[in-house]
Amino acid sequence: WIVKQATKPKMNNSGGARIRPYDHDLQMDSDNVNARLKDLNKDDSLFFLDSAYEDMMIRTNIKGIGKIKLNKFWKMYEKGLFDKQPEIKKQVEEIFRSVVSRVPMDSISGAQVLKFSGFTGREGHGILMHSRAMRALGGADLDGDVAYFYMGGEGGFKKSWKDMYEANKEEYYEKDK
Repeated sequence: WIVKQATKPKMNNSGGARIRPYDHDLQMDSDNVNARLKDLNKDDSLFFLDSAYEDMMIRTNIKGIGKIKLNKFWKMYEKGLFDKQPEIKKQVEEIFRSVVSRVPMDSISGAQVLKFSGFTGREGHGILMHSRAMRALGGADLDGDVAYFYMGGEGGFKKSWKDMYEANKEEYYEKDK
């Protein structure tokens, strides 16, 4: 209980989720839930959440929206309702741009800046991300590890903080000859 209380995110628009495997059905989007699931094979900057997070309340600084369920907010974005308002769309994308980390975080690059890209369509409290991002999270694996995600928005992770973590993404990358 003490460890859980000490490591539970206290910031708005944040949560903890069990890292889930990227199984064949998710790779193929067999359930036709989210076509972006197929992109995860090539793009290590994406992450997805299971259906338990659909009702998560997101606090925004956007006039006329305020506090909204993540699923409703995502559907508005996906339908292109912000496309005609470039400044608002930019704010929305900054809210979905998230820092994902794991305890213990062994280095600054152990927190990855990933783009929320919708839901997996699976029941549960899982998070799905590329294996490269998992490796960067201190070697996270599928034995029950928990990753914490911090979205932007009102009381959420600030853009400057996300920029700082993102600038260190390649901290331990080595060039291949």
